[in-house]
Amino acid sequence: MSQLPHTFPAVAEGGDVPDSNDPTSWADGVSLSDYFEEDLSVHAVSIEEPIEDDTPTSLAEAKASPYWPQWKIELDQERTALEKQRVYVVVESLPPGAKLLKAKVVYKQKRDKLGNANRFKCRVTAKGFAQVELVHYYDTFAAVASGAYIRACLLMAIAHGYKMKHLDVTTAFLYPELKEELYMLMPEDIAKYPRETVKLLRSIYGTKQAAHNWWKELTAALRSFGLKAAVDEETSFVLWMRRQFSLRTGTTVTRRSLS
Repeated sequence: MSQLPHTFPAVAEGGDVPDSNDPTSWADGVSLSDYFEEDLSVHAVSIEEPIEDDTPTSLAEAKASPYWPQWKIELDQERTALEKQRVYVVVESLPPGAKLLKAKVVYKQKRDKLGNANRFKCRVTAKGFAQVELVHYYDTFAAVASGAYIRACLLMAIAHGYKMKHLDVTTAFLYPELKEELYMLMPEDIAKYPRETVKLLRSIYGTKQAAHNWWKELTAALRSFGLKAAVDEETSFVLWMRRQFSLRTGTTVTRRSLS
């Protein structure tokens, strides 16, 4: 495509000067082909309609979904994962006075850039709102790194050339052991038979103490490696080793050597 000339051709004699800046309204005798090698073409821009969220919210909807084969695989894998991690044990009956928590399966569907469903995830979640304080749970506090502190760590890493690493713990809440006695009714989505009842051995997602138990488990693990919590930020753990320095928060920052 040629460049526009510095001066435009004179308007044809007797032609009218357009009132607007729209080139298509220029006077007779002046056309866009005078300035461009190709004629002007109109391109329609299509705006895609928002993709309808068809993620199921129940077993019935999952079975009616065209992705039921994928959902079925994920449900089987969720059951296998819970049994492998010994999250619960099946019981025949409840002890006298014990409360039975209900649960549900949360379905999660992710799409690629083109809108095609490419990832499916199922997670058993307890309905913890039915738990009674001082009976089914005691502590719920879990420290969270402040945004200002994380930004300070990133700034320090950039300024000193530290190496930064990020990691994600899969099914983090399923690692800590549960101290309280909790019983749960398995959701029909993955239950092997109607009203299958289990005793929870670990703080499954949805329970009130799940976040607190994971926080305690994580801090104990970091301390076992020799790290110590910072005085002004309990979510930050520092390790000093001769001339090596390591700082770990929600974002991990490490330094090969400290000058």
